[in-house]
Amino acid sequence: MNRFLPLIVLASLVGGCTSSGRPNGVPLGGQLVAEAPAQLASFTVPRDGTIWVVGPGHPGETRYIIYSGLVKMSQAVTVDPSQRALTVDGQKINASVESGNVYYQIWFEPTPESN
Repeated sequence: MNRFLPLIVLASLVGGCTSSGRPNGVPLGGQLVAEAPAQLASFTVPRDGTIWVVGPGHPGETRYIIYSGLVKMSQAVTVDPSQRALTVDGQKINASVESGNVYYQIWFEPTPESN
């Protein structure tokens, strides 16, 4: 066994990083579905679930969740840094979206199917 492996694992846990680059607060079931590197990004929800919009910042930098919420099938989630806006089905959401050379991500986790 590699003698440095425990230190690597500990550093990953303390730093809050994951090998997938998943931001803190986004569950393991969440999938990265759209990215907005200083431009508009949109995602149409394939089924009911939860979204997380993460930013601002660039890959490798600390980012935070600026919005999370429940969404219904077919709703469109859009983050537009040039307009400093986050919308769900065209309805502006109260979230702090910065303009300029910023980077946002949209993560989605579908609601588990009930039996």
